[in-house]
Amino acid sequence: MSRRYHADYHMHSMHSPDSRTPVEELCRTAIQKGFQEIASTDHFAFDAPGYPVGFFNLRYLEKLMADIEAAQKQFEGQLIVRKGIELGQPMVNPALAKSVLESFQFDYVIGSIHKIGTLTLSNVAYNAKNVEDICLNYFDAMYDLADEGDFDCLGHIDVIRLYAAKQGTPVDMMEYEEQLIPIFRRVIERGKGIEINSTGFRQEISTTLPGLDLLKLYRSLGGQIVTIGSDAHRAADIGSGWSESAILAKQAGFDYIALYEDRRPTLIPIES
Repeated sequence: MSRRYHADYHMHSMHSPDSRTPVEELCRTAIQKGFQEIASTDHFAFDAPGYPVGFFNLRYLEKLMADIEAAQKQFEGQLIVRKGIELGQPMVNPALAKSVLESFQFDYVIGSIHKIGTLTLSNVAYNAKNVEDICLNYFDAMYDLADEGDFDCLGHIDVIRLYAAKQGTPVDMMEYEEQLIPIFRRVIERGKGIEINSTGFRQEISTTLPGLDLLKLYRSLGGQIVTIGSDAHRAADIGSGWSESAILAKQAGFDYIALYEDRRPTLIPIES
């Protein structure tokens, strides 16, 4: 394996409702930027049983998997393309989540929270009066995911910080250390990990999700497994902030990042 092995483990193709980029274009751009490996991790969002499944169904996944498999063949020898998925709040409908994961052979599964009940977190009007309640409810949901969900790494664990910053409301995530510690401990107990999501470098917070303070907290509790992902929704953003994320990982005490195949992690040295 190359000494400078770069792997972007979070990106979205045109199969996600919030992207228009073909899988092939993601792959070509990753190669041009010097990446050896990517994980295509399109969204699959869950609502509680009884709500319409809508956009996210098994037919959607069949099309996605077919495109990834075609890319694996097309770029063989140039780029490793892993079959990934980002499950949004899967613990609210565990039967459907189980069906999704049993229907396809994924390499890597991100578990994220984008909604609390019917509340879509990116659409909230954040302010100093409501942000604490939202954070507490969010971390309750994140603990449920960490405790019960079938995932490999938790995604953008402090994403509320990003959403609130867009509206001029700063959030100090270390104020929620009491909520975060049980989440991190449960992740570690289960042999899971967290992602270092570099999307914040392209937005108001100008750093990773989670930030350095939370990465240090996770490491201090014994956390070892981290991946790095750009959360790119367009080809131009693939790999964006990867080296900066690797530097922060090293500052937090991590010497390795995780790569996944058949949902089994392999740790490789971090080289920014």
